[in-house]
Amino acid sequence: MSARLPCGNCGVAIRPEYWNDPEGTMCDGCSEPVLAVAFPAWGHQTAVALPEGVAAEGESSCFHHPASRAVMACESCGRFLCALCDMDLDGRHLCPGCLERGVNDKAPGLDDRRVLYDSMALHLATWPMLMFYMIIFTAPAAVYLAIRHWNTPTSILPRTRARLWIALVLASLQMLAIASLVIFLIWFVPTFGSGGKK
Repeated sequence: MSARLPCGNCGVAIRPEYWNDPEGTMCDGCSEPVLAVAFPAWGHQTAVALPEGVAAEGESSCFHHPASRAVMACESCGRFLCALCDMDLDGRHLCPGCLERGVNDKAPGLDDRRVLYDSMALHLATWPMLMFYMIIFTAPAAVYLAIRHWNTPTSILPRTRARLWIALVLASLQMLAIASLVIFLIWFVPTFGSGGKK
């Protein structure tokens, strides 16, 4: 069944060639101007790759679907898999059961969440600017986190290292400001207190 986009006034279907036309069209049913906006994938049929049947005796069949031809073996348990059961994960081929066990057992390469060290470093560098005295502790911690976890995968979703750069720059500036303040207090404050006399 093809997708149908009805007119809001009379319910007559708007012809697909007028969908997403910025000038709109006239409805075939009520002759009113209508602007039909549809998601680009609306109405497109998705081709699903179904597994092939076993053609000849002696061919391997899928462990889960005995009538389907096996195309791959699970790299974890060795079971034969059809095209429907093959779970391709970064070049590794797993069956649905091994994939589920790997996620539940936190197997390497099957992370479902990660610690966002870049966000932690950025928070350590920015929040203490509201409370100046905390910078003494948080600026070195932000530098440590940024350097220590520079090559750690940042997120499951693609993400740049911009937060680590910002955290490093802010924390370095804060440490430089603290060092300048300490040097100023050590060298110049005692001479002001004595009135410049020696």
